[in-house]
Amino acid sequence: MKPGDNHHKNNYRIDHDEHNLALLTQQKQLTEEKYFFLLDNINQGFCIIELIWNDREVPIDYRFIQVNKAFERQTGIKNAVGRTMKEIEPSHEEHWFQIYGEIAKSRKARHFEAQAELLIGGWYEVDAFPMEHDTNKVAILFNDISERKRAEKLTKEFTLQLEREVKEQTAALKESQDLLRATLNSSKI
Repeated sequence: MKPGDNHHKNNYRIDHDEHNLALLTQQKQLTEEKYFFLLDNINQGFCIIELIWNDREVPIDYRFIQVNKAFERQTGIKNAVGRTMKEIEPSHEEHWFQIYGEIAKSRKARHFEAQAELLIGGWYEVDAFPMEHDTNKVAILFNDISERKRAEKLTKEFTLQLEREVKEQTAALKESQDLLRATLNSSKI
């Protein structure tokens, strides 16, 4: 082996490692760009929140870390990143903090529907996931289902009204049949 061979091999190794690192960095950047493009172009609202706990480990608030374009359309909240939910809506329903706290603590994803009366006067359908490496963060995909919930409520009210009317009509029909039977029976005598 010549004295300069080791130096040449080391330079090649460094150049090769730097090239691989540059490729990995470029691939990571492209992956992130695709990820952000996808998130900004879906119809579902998306956000990542960081939970804020009190000294008893009870979730009392959350801060928005990331949101997509649909987030604002679905919530009406502008410039959410960096702000807490209680800064935005001080009277926000407590169940939201509890649900997201349970997801963060249990490390289990959850699909649910919940009311957001103070924020939108309606309901959301939500898929929430604990973030893999951070126990205080939860990723959330959601849709405003307020119209569907209103339609369900109207359908239920209409069905109950129909059932009442059918019962009333059935009772009136039975009463008429009984009266007719009694009249027929009395005319036979």
